[in-house]
Amino acid sequence: MRKLILGAGCRRNVSFADLKAALHLFLEKNEIESDEITLLASCDLKSDEIGLLELARFLQVATKFFPKEVLNRVAVPN
Repeated sequence: MRKLILGAGCRRNVSFADLKAALHLFLEKNEIESDEITLLASCDLKSDEIGLLELARFLQVATKFFPKEVLNRVAVPN
């Protein structure tokens, strides 16, 4: 089984329900099982986002938040 890190970004105050719906679409489109996700990562500016924290609890994974300067150096395919 793969071990994947979910990089999650969102606007402020996005609800858990909206994040969960987007997650399900993402998982389906990319043929990923939710139990393959081992960590939820985001920008440290989002460390207090209730929706993201609830999403991590739903997935039963830890969270890790990084400074935006660190994230800006990561190549991300879109």
